Amino acid sequence: MLPHLPQPTMHAFLAYDEAIAALNSIAADAPQTVELASAGRSRMGRELVYARIGSGPKKVWVQARGRAVQALTTPGALELIKALTHDAYALVREQLTVLVIPMFLTDCTEKWLDYTEDGVDLERDWEEFRAPEAKLWFDLWADFKPEYAINLHQMANWPFVEGTADICAFQIFANMLRPEEMTEDQWNTNRRIGALAAAAVRSIGVHPGKFWNHRKHHDAKPRRLNNLGFMLRGLPVGDGKVHRVRGAVYFEVRKNGEFKAPERVRNTGDDELVRIFPAAVLGVLVALADGTFDRTPVEGYESLPSGTMYTVGGTKPDWLDSGNVPDWVFKNAPPQWLLDAFAHFARVRVWSTDDPPRR
Repeated sequence: MLPHLPQPTMHAFLAYDEAIAALNSIAADAPQTVELASAGRSRMGRELVYARIGSGPKKVWVQARGRAVQALTTPGALELIKALTHDAYALVREQLTVLVIPMFLTDCTEKWLDYTEDGVDLERDWEEFRAPEAKLWFDLWADFKPEYAINLHQMANWPFVEGTADICAFQIFANMLRPEEMTEDQWNTNRRIGALAAAAVRSIGVHPGKFWNHRKHHDAKPRRLNNLGFMLRGLPVGDGKVHRVRGAVYFEVRKNGEFKAPERVRNTGDDELVRIFPAAVLGVLVALADGTFDRTPVEGYESLPSGTMYTVGGTKPDWLDSGNVPDWVFKNAPPQWLLDAFAHFARVRVWSTDDPPRR
């Protein structure tokens, strides 16, 4: 059980100023605990704000809101920062330094862009640095040199626990690279992060699972490697040195309701979805702080069921509330029309007619 997990008071922030105001309020309430700083300015002139909590030797990087539509990840990151100021996490602050980025993509606008104005995916721009913001975040990473990294993500679908009709609200993506591309310690570390996060969210009544496409991996071709993948492979940090993290994992929380437009972001039930993020991260941080992390069995991750991807575009299935669950859900054998529809959706996804093409 976690020593402290408050009920969230923050929800799906649609505006940069709103999120920064909430962050400033948290820092003002705990000036000796939360240090705020900026990695620079975006092309819209917005500060790339992050928080640093703790002063311990073990360093953890947490980033959120890599996509505009991942509206619950920013309050999840802010709730994490707020929780870490509590006396229950004094040992975590003593043993760890946690760097939290509540808005990795700051320039969300009324267009509700998933990427920068000119179509650059910040999370997959740590090779060419086409966007200045990507280079600024990388420079912060190179200076901080974390051992562990967690990316708070949000799924645009309604996944299920494999072979059941139970909603799988939290999924873990541990193989950012193929396991054979990671060192043995990296693969074990990722699985331990997954096992600890799963145990923490299970303690608050949430069904955890492996991310629905965990059997695959993010490769550089045709899709650019995400920045956590680069962290695992190792990146130059100056003076001819290369740094790579010991572990890097995605935490995925499902969306509640439709997932396309700002006016539909806030939904009944979002409070509990927001709460999943700090619970999952705190489960990992506590184990790193108290020395039990490396004794955590990797089987806790291996034994997790897979989440399943049975909806397209974040639409709630018509049959979910009726109780008339199709047989293929239990058999984990989605029909070909659904697989084809998702493949098409993934290729052509555009959230708005004004959005630039993804690059």
